[in-house]
Amino acid sequence: MSSDIKAIFWDLGDVCVTNNIVKPLSLNGIKYGDQQNKAWIECRLGNIRGWEFLEQCLKGTRLEWKIHVLYDHTFKYLNMQPNGALPVVRMLSAKDYLQGVISNYAEPWYSFVKKSFDLERFFDPNLIIVSHQVKKDKSTRDIFDL
Repeated sequence: MSSDIKAIFWDLGDVCVTNNIVKPLSLNGIKYGDQQNKAWIECRLGNIRGWEFLEQCLKGTRLEWKIHVLYDHTFKYLNMQPNGALPVVRMLSAKDYLQGVISNYAEPWYSFVKKSFDLERFFDPNLIIVSHQVKKDKSTRDIFDL
C-alpha cells in the first residue's frame, strides 16, 4: 500500500450502487423535479423517513395510491454498480487500501445496501459516513470534516 494515500472514500449512489429512486418514479410517470428533490434533501438528512419521502414525491400526482408499489420498486432497483466503481473498489480491497464511504443516503435504503451487499467487506466500518446518520450532507463541507 502506498504510504501517501491514507484512505480512499467513495460515494454510494450512482457510484457503488445504482440509483434506485429516479427509475421507479419515472416508470410510474413521475418526473424527478423540485418537489422530489426537496423531499430527498429532507430524507437524506434524516428529517423524514423513506416512506414519507415517497409520500412527498407522489403528493399532488394522483398516484398516491401507488406508494406501496413504488416503495417495493425502490428496493428492486438497488444493485451494486457492475460498470461503476465496484471493480476498482474490489481491486483496491485486495491490495489492502483503506476505503470508506461519504454518501448522501437515507433509511431504509442504506440498511438494505449495507446488509445485502456486505459493505464492510470493502469499506472500513469506521469510515462509513452516511448523511441520514450524521444529519449532514455533501451540500456543505461539514460531512467531509467528519
